[in-house]
Amino acid sequence: MSVWRPAGRRIELGILLAELVAPVISIVAERDTVMVSTQRKVRDRADPDHIYYMTWFDVFRIDEHGLIAEHWDPSEMWVNGRPPGAEFFHEWEDSMPGAGSLSPGPTG
Repeated sequence: MSVWRPAGRRIELGILLAELVAPVISIVAERDTVMVSTQRKVRDRADPDHIYYMTWFDVFRIDEHGLIAEHWDPSEMWVNGRPPGAEFFHEWEDSMPGAGSLSPGPTG
C-alpha cells in the first residue's frame, strides 16, 4: 500500500471528486477519513493479453480546513512512471465531454 502526503499541493476532496473521471462505485466517510472506490481497467503483467476490471480504492484523511492531509491506495509498483491501468485512463476521459483530468500524483 502506498501513502502519499501532498507537499504544498493541498486540495479539497470535493474538488478532487469533481475532477474524477473513473466510474465511482462508492464513497464511505467516517470522522476525518473518506474512502472512494472506483472501477479500474488493468492489464495482467504476467499475461499482457489478459485485460480485466478491478475495484480500486483511495483513502483520504481530511484536515480541520477540509483539505486532503494524507492519501493511501493499494498501488503496485509503477511501470515507466505510470500507475497500474494508466494506459486505459483516456477511455474514461474520452467518454466524458468536459470532464477534467487530474494526472496521478507521485506516491511513496
